[in-house]
Amino acid sequence: MKRLESYVDEVIALINRREVEAAVQLGRQLVDAEPSVAMNLHVYGLALLALGGFEQAVEAFNRAIAIDANNPATFLKRGDALMGCKRHVRALKSYEQALQLSPKFAVAYQGLGDAALALGDFDRAQRSYQIAIELNEGLHDAMLALSAVQVQTGRMNEALKTLDHLLNKNPKNVLAWSSRGNVAFQIGRFEDAIESYQRAIALKPDFAPMYDNLGMSYMAIGRPEDAIAQHSKAIDMDPSFAIAWSRRAMAKRSMANYAPALEDANEGVERAPDSAMALNVRGIIHGDLGQFVEAQQDLRAAIQLAPDVPEFWNNIGSVLIDRGHYERAVERLDRAIELRWNYAEAHSNRGFAMQNLQKWDRAENAFNEAIKHAPHFPEAFKRRANLKLLQGDFQQGWADYQKSLGMYRPKEGALHAIPRWEGQSLKGKSILLSEPNGFGDLFQFWRYVPQLISMGAEVSFLGSARVFRVLQSSNYNVRYLEHIPEGRSFDFQAELWMLPMVMETHADTIPDGVPYLRAEKERLEVWQRILPLSTRNIGIFWQGSTKRWMDQSRFVQLADFLPLSEVPGVRLVSLQQGPGVEQIDAVAEDMRLIVPDASRDAEHAFVDTAALIQRLDLVITVDSAIAHLAGAMGRPTWVAVKHVPDWRWGLEGDASAWYPQTRVFRQPSLGDWSSVITEMRDAVLTRRSAR
Repeated sequence: MKRLESYVDEVIALINRREVEAAVQLGRQLVDAEPSVAMNLHVYGLALLALGGFEQAVEAFNRAIAIDANNPATFLKRGDALMGCKRHVRALKSYEQALQLSPKFAVAYQGLGDAALALGDFDRAQRSYQIAIELNEGLHDAMLALSAVQVQTGRMNEALKTLDHLLNKNPKNVLAWSSRGNVAFQIGRFEDAIESYQRAIALKPDFAPMYDNLGMSYMAIGRPEDAIAQHSKAIDMDPSFAIAWSRRAMAKRSMANYAPALEDANEGVERAPDSAMALNVRGIIHGDLGQFVEAQQDLRAAIQLAPDVPEFWNNIGSVLIDRGHYERAVERLDRAIELRWNYAEAHSNRGFAMQNLQKWDRAENAFNEAIKHAPHFPEAFKRRANLKLLQGDFQQGWADYQKSLGMYRPKEGALHAIPRWEGQSLKGKSILLSEPNGFGDLFQFWRYVPQLISMGAEVSFLGSARVFRVLQSSNYNVRYLEHIPEGRSFDFQAELWMLPMVMETHADTIPDGVPYLRAEKERLEVWQRILPLSTRNIGIFWQGSTKRWMDQSRFVQLADFLPLSEVPGVRLVSLQQGPGVEQIDAVAEDMRLIVPDASRDAEHAFVDTAALIQRLDLVITVDSAIAHLAGAMGRPTWVAVKHVPDWRWGLEGDASAWYPQTRVFRQPSLGDWSSVITEMRDAVLTRRSAR
């Protein structure tokens, strides 16, 4: 028959083999056989502790201590059981009793650190972990815990040193590599984080959270495709991993793939309906899609679940800005700033809302706060630049824009491998121009090309062939390229919108030369035939690009132009193409609207539209590419701008600094297009009576 001592050893062996239920059963038999033996109660407590029966384990250890109060290991394990019961104060006391019996009991110091950490006593936790490690450098969990304390107290570099020390001793510690990646990520060392996560994955290839963390790191360095691949691996390993679905959604969002992003965001919420983070992500993407009601519902739900997360308040404030509810947005953003006083993005958004409320000083102060708290936050510099340009302070505006450009991660590709022109001599040099922001900037800033040529530059333009013909009407000596020829090199490259900044343009130094774009003669006769000779023909354009929802406030409805159509002797001619044409059928007859062939410009962008503009008596348009094309052609143009317009239209007056034949009509208050159209109608009547 076995001695009872051998059964004690067998219980411990069962625990080590993770046969915990068998260990509990055998431990109970030991206690039943000899209930007054402290060791029997001790190992029974160990088995219960391994099973997760913390309260029962505490009872077993208490009974053991009542019999033998001189075993430090029993006090240690009772402390562990009390920690499992979240009775941290009593756990701390039990660890202290273990140390009274054995002052160099390293594991008890580790337990003491755990209890102190749970109670928020970071100083004592750190001291305890350090003593544990000094007594036994093999306590790798204590090193991990020490690094966690250092992170929570903001000592990130110390945490990295602790983890590096641990990894030097145990380079196969997966959790250490994972923790190191987390610390590196938090301090912005994203490449370092990637390497750490990859080391963790190499050691444990089925560790889904590491792929998810790796995906976040790739996002941080602007590699969304790689981020999506890593989040996908995490999802494939664990489809219930809700946060990975949400993070993949954000990666897709960054590539403007909003519909697929929403599908992932829905999956994240479905798998974790009570996850504030998942709801927040879906709310953001609903906002991107212009689904503002749904966005606010999700973000409000996230706030209800986690009311003290400043990001959620900032995000709902951003949605309200997109909806034009600026005062309500400020209230939410103020709450975000209350929760985190140095929250740069919230300060920046608050400044943007204040700008749209025409509270210029408050807007500038908010941008200044954002920059103070995040000196390398490019969006804050860009927004302050726009404010300054809008106010006519070109010098400060361009300076802020210049600062913002240096903060963005360099773009990749052959074009951006060419040195950016920053004002160097162009004599005998080649420069490659491009324009990523759309046709409006292309037409407006094309006026700078002659200056580059006069500086001795050989100028090329890289873009879509569809727009070449309208640009060629300028007769500038420019080489037009759809792609960079193999083996062709350039001294410099520049995006057109940057040229006024590099050339330090001020209101009184804007290059003239209008008209610099012209209609093709052979197209003029084609479009003359559709226009009545007996009326005053006014072209109208009511909606520009819908890629950004915040731009919606620049646009009007076609029906808003009805008062203009009622002016005697006036015929309205649609210049609309793309979004907005769906409004025509409902009002075309009542407005007697002339609708040119929808196939115009099919092969060459704006060539037919330019000819049509040339034949019109007047162009009336919202802030759009049409406004800049008509302005660059020197045609009489009226531009309807919102209460706080884009910087290029300035804040006051009806004259345009960029286009001498353009008149600006301004909303008297936020959203009031009716007054603008009425003023335009009265101006048409005045012009008619004066003829």
